[in-house]
Amino acid sequence: MRNAQKFVFGLIGCSALFVFLVMATGSAQDARAQSPDRTKQFNAASIKPITGDTGGGRMGGNGGLIFTPEGVTSTPGGVTAKRIILEACNLTEYELSGGPRWLDSNRFELKAKAETPSDKNQLRLMLQALLGERFQLKIHHEMKDMPVFALTVGKAKPKLFPIKEGDDDPPLVPLGSRNATHHSISRGTLQDFAHSISTDMGRPVLDKTGITGIYFYFLQWDENEGFVAAVEEALGLKFESRREPVKTLVVDQIELPSAN
Repeated sequence: MRNAQKFVFGLIGCSALFVFLVMATGSAQDARAQSPDRTKQFNAASIKPITGDTGGGRMGGNGGLIFTPEGVTSTPGGVTAKRIILEACNLTEYELSGGPRWLDSNRFELKAKAETPSDKNQLRLMLQALLGERFQLKIHHEMKDMPVFALTVGKAKPKLFPIKEGDDDPPLVPLGSRNATHHSISRGTLQDFAHSISTDMGRPVLDKTGITGIYFYFLQWDENEGFVAAVEEALGLKFESRREPVKTLVVDQIELPSAN
């Protein structure tokens, strides 16, 4: 199943966080972004190429980005343009394709300062603007059929800790194996949770629970039990292997960043 829509990457968002600026044949269809800060940009931004062996950086692979209210910086060893796109659009590895070879090999030192304290969604929007300005990035949206895991509700009632705005995280309680060698702590919606574990699961994980709200997740498991079993036991959820259309982005054009 393929359904492509062309659009220019710039101030408008590129993932589920924001509305697309769709470029229809012969005319542009302007859509308002959901965020009121759609035109907000970094006060100052520096992107410098890194040469030589970087050792993969703290995050390994494509490197990583550090988000703070003051701005965004690359991890030691730098970050690839591919990782910047993934972070800016809140995508997993499976949701991005195309582009030149250097997209996930060349590394850059990135330092971007926000004019005022900003949350992660605002910083992502500013990263998108930066990619459009410095990398001349152009991409299009496609639906692609691929193997996925659907996160669904198990037979028992889900064991979730709801969090309301202003609430402190609930105390850590032992869930799963008592002889656990691995631990995972997070908070957010079930959609956030599914997105965060997609890479470790080896394919996209889609939230199909129908459960809304923000929750606290604390998991622990050992090598014999495994992560999947821990999720099923501790959270009352389960994974179903399926093949479904997934919204993806395809890189049509990207250039080495312009001088600072």
